[in-house]
Amino acid sequence: MLSWLIPKNFICGLLFAGILKSFNTSSVLHARLLYIILSLFLAIVSLFIKLFAHDAYSKFGFLMPICPDYTCFTSYIIHAIMLSLSIFHFCILALTLSVNSIAFACYQKCWVLKFILYFAILIGCIWFTNILDYYSWIAFGFIIGFIGIQSIYLIEFNYDWSEAWFEYYNESSSKYWATMLIIFSIISWIFNVGMLIITYFISKHFWVSLLNFVVSVSITIFSSSSLCQNGSLLSSSLTMAFATYFLTTAFLINPKDKNYLIIFLDIFLSLISLCYLAFVQPEKHKTNSHSEFKHSKIANFSQKNQEDDFESKEKSKPNTILFQITLASYCFYLGMILTDWELALNDNRHFTAKCLQAMLIMSFYLWTLIAPLLFPDREFSR
Repeated sequence: MLSWLIPKNFICGLLFAGILKSFNTSSVLHARLLYIILSLFLAIVSLFIKLFAHDAYSKFGFLMPICPDYTCFTSYIIHAIMLSLSIFHFCILALTLSVNSIAFACYQKCWVLKFILYFAILIGCIWFTNILDYYSWIAFGFIIGFIGIQSIYLIEFNYDWSEAWFEYYNESSSKYWATMLIIFSIISWIFNVGMLIITYFISKHFWVSLLNFVVSVSITIFSSSSLCQNGSLLSSSLTMAFATYFLTTAFLINPKDKNYLIIFLDIFLSLISLCYLAFVQPEKHKTNSHSEFKHSKIANFSQKNQEDDFESKEKSKPNTILFQITLASYCFYLGMILTDWELALNDNRHFTAKCLQAMLIMSFYLWTLIAPLLFPDREFSR
């Protein structure tokens, strides 16, 4: 009965959106997942410090003698953890690129030495406390870069999800996958309407949300029309839901609240884009034509001669550079969202960042729709 209600193909399609059919199990992927898990683990540790700030300050307040209260202590400790983690990822990248003979070992092995390196960097960040006063300025450029990359890969994920399910529908005689495409599109729009209603009752920026809703509906109608070569109902609905989420939460974050749900959702969405980047190989082009219904290309690192593959500049290093820089930028991003964008300073950094992310998602997606129409003689690839 359960397998009838929740078919196996549906679970695989839902969890991986059809993009992991050629699941990459290379040691390079394993290393990337370990780096992500390490970052996520330290983010959870930081979240627990935030949850139990009073107890943490009473026991470990001596680490930050310049902090007069637990709020300052929490902010400084979280920034120290995330700044040291970002520096750690940059150090791993530098070691990987500097000496080809030890690149494989630096990136995929020697985890004991890596932990020692991280804790040494963490102690240095705690010791030189003054550098933490400039955390937001140091992190600014990296966060903007991460927001842009996250927007791109969330759109990529949505495209692959939609194309995979549409291909399942074409390959089978059943209308099951077509039904799932429609159902998830409807769920996305229920979410959009829900966000609009929440904004109406809670925020004074209802007209901005209403304008966003009208634009989202227009883009979705255009993407599903015969004029558009690349769009689809599901990819458009999901993308507009992501944009609506970022815009709505920009209005809803309150300095007096803990905002734990928003923090969790921000981390979850960023993990989707980061894990997607870990699996795919950016230097390989993917078709931008929805009519061909091709799946995303997964990075196929050979199980044999892994050290030779890793040392190949034209294959491994471009992807490694992008992934490590994105991961380091992600840690800066975590440091800001875990401290509520330092809302105690009473500025609008969180508002600006989230509005920028909503605008980037909608702009990038709209570009994928109109670019083939504006330049019909050019070949566009994602």
